[in-house]
Amino acid sequence: MSFFQYILFTLSVLTAENVFFARALDTGRLQDFIKSPKNIIKLGTSLVYMNVFAAFISFPIAYFLPHSGLASLLHSVIFLAVAYIGYILLFIANVRYKLNLTLPPAVCVNAIVLSTMLICFKEHYNLLQTLLYAAAAAVGYMGAMLLVYLGTIRLAYCDSPKAFRGFPILLVYIGLISLALYGLLGHQLPV
Repeated sequence: MSFFQYILFTLSVLTAENVFFARALDTGRLQDFIKSPKNIIKLGTSLVYMNVFAAFISFPIAYFLPHSGLASLLHSVIFLAVAYIGYILLFIANVRYKLNLTLPPAVCVNAIVLSTMLICFKEHYNLLQTLLYAAAAAVGYMGAMLLVYLGTIRLAYCDSPKAFRGFPILLVYIGLISLALYGLLGHQLPV
């Protein structure tokens, strides 16, 4: 791996960490938008649009740029610019046609939008694969937000020790869900 690929990987990991701990766990700017399943579905719909739009627009741009060196850092900048353009277009359509979508500004710089484009570019997906991967990633993120929401509600009614109430028990819940999904995908834990 070159130096620029390490930087790109580091930026991707930081973005993914940010979305997990600040958004999915309900401690960031999106906390007002994920207080009900209805808002989660509205936000998920916006994310599907943003992801598919950004993947469709950035696919030809990324296809013609070189895959190594400083150009790999340029991809992140291009993907971010495309995401902002998609957000502006979605905002205009939401106002003009009264789509009633949830549109916090964090939607366009969400890790799902940026990391999906980087993964599709690195794996050399064709256009159809890129669009399907983008839509599936956004729907999967919406499902994860629904799981965290439902877990938060169920954990509020359980009798857990005082030290585990709130955020700590939510982390345990997410860890157990992650292990279950890991096993359902056919992976085995090392023995």
